[in-house]
Amino acid sequence: MQQQLSGLNFDIVIPTSKPATSTIAATFLDAANITSGMELASEPISTPGYARTEYRKPLNGSIILTAEQTRVGFSETFSSDGEAPAIIRMSRSYTQMLPNLG
Repeated sequence: MQQQLSGLNFDIVIPTSKPATSTIAATFLDAANITSGMELASEPISTPGYARTEYRKPLNGSIILTAEQTRVGFSETFSSDGEAPAIIRMSRSYTQMLPNLG
């Protein structure tokens, strides 16, 4: 029996030493050109201890950013057509924009 891989999930987690929940606000990410041109897939969630922002990818899949007190997570779903995960560029831009977070 042969199974086909229909989709992939790729995650990057960045540990922080400072609370990071306010750093994944959609307005900040767009102003910093981390998510420029991307459309929100749902209304962002933000509480003092947790934040979540989800973006819709142009073709299919989604990108979800989560933040807790000690970490920021980038998660991406995409098809297995060989495309490079966008969260690699996004997480690199994020850490360059906020070098003192860690």
